[in-house]
Amino acid sequence: RPFISLLSNPEDLVESLKFWKYGKECLSLKLLYFASAVKDEDFDVMHAHFGPNGNLAATAKEAGIIDCPVITSFYGIDASKTLKNKPGYFDKTFKGSDKVLALTQNMAEDLVEAVCPREKVETIYMGIAVDEFEYKAREKKEDEPFKLVTIARFTEKKGIRYGLEAVAKLEDEYDIQYDIIG
Repeated sequence: RPFISLLSNPEDLVESLKFWKYGKECLSLKLLYFASAVKDEDFDVMHAHFGPNGNLAATAKEAGIIDCPVITSFYGIDASKTLKNKPGYFDKTFKGSDKVLALTQNMAEDLVEAVCPREKVETIYMGIAVDEFEYKAREKKEDEPFKLVTIARFTEKKGIRYGLEAVAKLEDEYDIQYDIIG
């Protein structure tokens, strides 16, 4: 249905297919689909989660598909592996985003090093304010195992291996239940 509405305005359709102007976002038809999905919407701000979506939002802004500030949040692999393995990949994101958010100061520095203007980069820590929660001591029952849990993607970067190694060193002395969710 969104694509049908785009056909009612052939200029938008043609603009979203100008691969020589907008690059691979057009060749993959992402820009065309994005244009058809947001057509006739009036946004106050476009928040692109993950760097690659920042490229799409920046391209949409450049093409006149959206007319609002763009904020792009980087979370992990986009700001580490992609920055190192694909230099220049986020140049469009950096140029077209009004604000670029990083999870840590180190990530912010990596983004600046990758040519994102420093004045656009802001660090927004994701987490919880532990001091807002009251500590409640628990008593472990004699027959109850010590319970550990890791919730993460199964990638080397998350360090699950180290959790497994630590539990393996303690399993002779303690009854441990180690749950890994990812």
